[in-house]
Amino acid sequence: MATKSKILFIGGTGYIGKFMVEASAKAGHPTSVLVRESTLSNPAKSNVIGNYKNLGVNFLIPGATAPPRDKVIILGDGNPKAVFNKEDDIATYTIKAVDDPRTLNKILYIKPPANTISFNDLVSLWEKKIGKTLERIYVPEEQLLKNIQEAPVPVNVILAINHSAFVKGDHTNFEIEPSFGVEASELYPDVKYTTVDEYLNQLDQTIEVSKFYPTKGDKIGQESREQRPLFISFSVRKGMNMKDIKTFNGRCEFVDGYRATLIGEGESKKDLIRFTVIGGGKVRKDGLAVLNVLKESYSLVNLCAPVFNKEDDIATYTIRAVDDPRTLNKILYIKPRANIISFNDLVSLWEKKIGKTLERIYVPEEKLLKNIEEDSAPLDVVLSIGHSAFVKGAQINFEIEPNRR
Repeated sequence: MATKSKILFIGGTGYIGKFMVEASAKAGHPTSVLVRESTLSNPAKSNVIGNYKNLGVNFLIPGATAPPRDKVIILGDGNPKAVFNKEDDIATYTIKAVDDPRTLNKILYIKPPANTISFNDLVSLWEKKIGKTLERIYVPEEQLLKNIQEAPVPVNVILAINHSAFVKGDHTNFEIEPSFGVEASELYPDVKYTTVDEYLNQLDQTIEVSKFYPTKGDKIGQESREQRPLFISFSVRKGMNMKDIKTFNGRCEFVDGYRATLIGEGESKKDLIRFTVIGGGKVRKDGLAVLNVLKESYSLVNLCAPVFNKEDDIATYTIRAVDDPRTLNKILYIKPRANIISFNDLVSLWEKKIGKTLERIYVPEEKLLKNIEEDSAPLDVVLSIGHSAFVKGAQINFEIEPNRR
């Protein structure tokens, strides 16, 4: 029997990703998922992570998100300087450079002086903050190179990047040539970037309590003895009218890190209303959550392609194609004939099942395009997908070319 391919998933705890990972493991593929350390202890992901463990899925953690408290591994002698940047700052500098003529045809280096530091100095800074001396375990370069040769993908890649940055000092062992490079913090002194010192301060304050849900009356970072639903205050708009916004108080029952069910109580405290999160959100320091939500019965929540596929089936077809030579260098379309149906026919089918005729409210294309232009993310994206699928029929208005399928 042929050996099945090893599969590594990036984004394997996301909405579609979790179906893919489960299908891969059940099909007998050696399956790995690249995850952040924080994901493994995230209550919202506990069911997914537990399922993966039961299926024998391997977890690859690219790097610890929390500094150590007892001992630390240092590659090489720890003296070469590296550059540490927060993701938000990388994004800020990058976007500022887009329309800046000074960056035209040049490389933008992001090397803030306060964030250019050796690993030894980084450890010393952390020791000072926690008031404790760590055991430092140094890995000689020869041993690291041996580990790179023997490690599987993607661990060998991660080790090679670390060798370049922390042993060879490739972040800092050169001068920027003005003819083809510029340094971001010099170019944009108005940007207040997060320093290494400031970032470590944040970690020192939150590291011990990240596994707890905030609940009504709690502050962020306050320990709770049990994981309780998140009590929230949220606003919802009805239909397309941006002015028709109402505030509810209620609780949030998380399904996973992307979708959530909100059960809210209106001002009259009579009607319970259920909502589904389709956008992002964050919890404020006072324990209240600010979320983008839509009423569950509103059609936007259920937008999908004219080809209606269940997530499990998408995953099954995808994993079956991995070792199939017939799919090599070809696009796999998932278009079962029984699942290709117009929205009108779909509604008619549902009416037949519930024994009731629904009022059909048609939105003209001109109105939909206007809504797309005026709406904010992520709703404009959702509407654009709906326009492509249900108005233009972009999922079915073509024939599959045999040379490409």
